[in-house]
Order: sequence, then C-alpha cells, then structure tokens
Amino acid sequence: MPTRRGWGLGAATVLLAVLGRLLGVVELIVAAGTGGALLAAAVAYVRATPVRVEANRVLRPPKRPAGAAGVVEITVRNTASRMSPALGVHDPFGGSPEADRRWARFRVAPLRAGQAVTATYELPGEERGVYELGPLTVRLEDPFGLAWRLVAEAPVVALVVYPRMEVLDPLSPGRASRRNQARPVTRTASTDADLYALREYHTGDDLRRVHWRATAKRDEVMIRHDDVPARSAATVVLDLRHDVHTPASLEAAISGAASVVHTAWRRRWPVRLVTSDGSDSGLATGHAHTEAILERLATAHTHRSESPASLTIPAVGRSETGMLAVVTTATAPEAQPTVTGPSGAGSARTRAAGAAGDRGPGVVVIVSEPGTLVAERVLSAGRLVHLDAGQPLAPAWAAAVGGGQRRR
Repeated sequence: MPTRRGWGLGAATVLLAVLGRLLGVVELIVAAGTGGALLAAAVAYVRATPVRVEANRVLRPPKRPAGAAGVVEITVRNTASRMSPALGVHDPFGGSPEADRRWARFRVAPLRAGQAVTATYELPGEERGVYELGPLTVRLEDPFGLAWRLVAEAPVVALVVYPRMEVLDPLSPGRASRRNQARPVTRTASTDADLYALREYHTGDDLRRVHWRATAKRDEVMIRHDDVPARSAATVVLDLRHDVHTPASLEAAISGAASVVHTAWRRRWPVRLVTSDGSDSGLATGHAHTEAILERLATAHTHRSESPASLTIPAVGRSETGMLAVVTTATAPEAQPTVTGPSGAGSARTRAAGAAGDRGPGVVVIVSEPGTLVAERVLSAGRLVHLDAGQPLAPAWAAAVGGGQRRR
C-alpha cells in the first residue's frame, strides 16, 4: 500500500504525464515515467520481501494514579530463519477521536534470526480516565518510504489512570468502635440475602472461601466472609450533581473520595462507594473490589439531578456501620445526607450523623473555590474537612480527622 509520500508521487506522476502530453514536452513524460516506475518498484519490494516477526506490548504499570510515571515496552522478535529488513513500528495512544490521538513511531534495525529488540517510551497520563493504546503495527517500508505492508500487530489495550490519591492519616474509630474493637464478629454465610457475608468471586480471591451451596444455587461462584470486624468499615458518599460542581471542584472531590477509599483499603477495611447518580459498589474487601471502585472514579462525571436536595444513601447489609465520609461542595443545598433502610421508601429515615454517631466517625469533605466561606453544615457527631479546589487533601484531613477533636 502506498504511503502518503507514495500517493503524492503517484499524483505528481499523473499530472506530469498529462502536462507532457498536452504541451508536447518529452522531459515531463520522462519524469512521469520515472516516478511511476519508482512507485511500482516500491510496491513490488514490500510485497515480495519475506518478513516474519512478532510484536508484543507491555504496560508498566497497566493501572496507575494520575501523575505517576508509566512506560510502554514494545518488543519485536524476528521469527524467520533469515535476517529481517529494517522495519517501522507505530503505536497510537490517547483520545478516541483520530484527531486527538498521538503516535509513538520508531525504526527497528535489521534483526538476525531469533533476535529480539525492546524499545520503551514514556506514557502520558496526567488526567484520570481510561485510554486506548493501539493497535500496535509493525510495517515493512521500502527505502524511499513510498509503500508499506503490515507484517505484525498487537491488539488494543486499555490504560486505566486512577484519580490522584493522597496518603491520609489513619482513620480513627468511633465510640462504639472502641467498645467493640476487641470483639470481632464471626458471621457465617447462613442466607444468600446476607450481602455482607456472600459476594461474587473476583480474580485473586482465595478459592478455599468458595461457598459451594450458594454457588450451586445461583449458578455463579460466591465467596464467603467468615470473620469481619464489627465496626471496621468505610462508606464513601460522593456528590456528583452537576449543579454543585465546577470542573476544578469535581476533580478535587473525586480525588478526595479516591484517597479515602485507598486509605480504607490500606487498613484492610471493607469499603463501599455510593454516588449521587445511584451507583453503589457494595461493601466488600480485597484488591479487586478496590480496583473496581477506583476504575469507577476514573470515569466518573457529573449528572443532572431533578431534586437538588439532600443526598440519599441506601443501606445495604451492614454498610451503614463504621466510618461514613461524605464528599460534596460548598454550594450543595445540604451537606448532610440521609440513610434509608434496606426496605426502600417505606423505611424510616435517619440523619447520617445519627447513623455514624455511635458506630464510627462521620466526616464531611467540602470542596470549594479558594476564598469561599463554608457554613457550619457538618455532621452533628462528625468532622468537617474544608478543602480548596487544587489544594492537597492530606493537611486538611490531618488537622480535622487525624488529630482533631469532634465537633459537637
């Protein structure tokens, strides 16, 4: 197939031939013939030259927080019994539209039989999201760059860039947590409806914890949780309503929620993410569960809300226990969400403060533009973390949660 340069030469050849014929200039016809012969020779070269290579791409790491360093390793191996010609490698990355994509391009020198070469390039990922890389193509080109042929390729892969995350001070227990922290609760998977004792299998889970009776009944592998601390859990509520966010506050709020989730995971707490658009991760532990939450945050965006009133947190299993962290903004109509029981609208509603007051710490993270005054809209038994958009969360968190006193 001709390259852009080859198509340009072909167009010039036709134009010279037409002008030479109309004007009767022999030199133009000769130039056109020379250009056509050169293009034909280039196409014949790439079609006739035998090449057999393999290409492989590795992301290091395939999932990472925004701003973290990452590279792509591309390996090309000559699997033929003879030396390969010089090859070109093209690997697109970036946005979905072709106009937003960027390309990593480099040349591979001739390789001996069985020889492999590895090249690396730095992968940008300053903003959260899921990015596509590829397809990676290895091309044989003629020496003049007029024609090419695909000789190997690697499929499209996804790079997941998590929101920026900070290391926060350890989450402190609530009053009830201190009374019960020495008495873990042992719960057996007695019923399939117990969502805290049973959950679906994730890659990496211990197969010794498979609950076979529930697996046979549901026709999918179910994992049991035998020993779960009564109060060591974290529920993170993220306000994504369009009316309360600016682009800066949205990124700060998502980053704050990811930081709390990551901190809970580091302490091996069951964690749950609830967003104002109705998304609910459920309460569970494990690396796979935390990764699923962070991937949800990587692609999170605002949504339109018909009722800009208080947030509603549906109670699932025992997810209302332990720590409750609400991430919202200073312009939200109300920073205190309500918690509904598992039976739905008919259940009695209680303040999130009441739900968290005796069971664990309640935290409200309010993101605002710099210089904005924040009203004292805090959980009655919780703590307020005021964060200016664009500023780090860790210092404000440490002052209010790590060593701060409860607000009453």
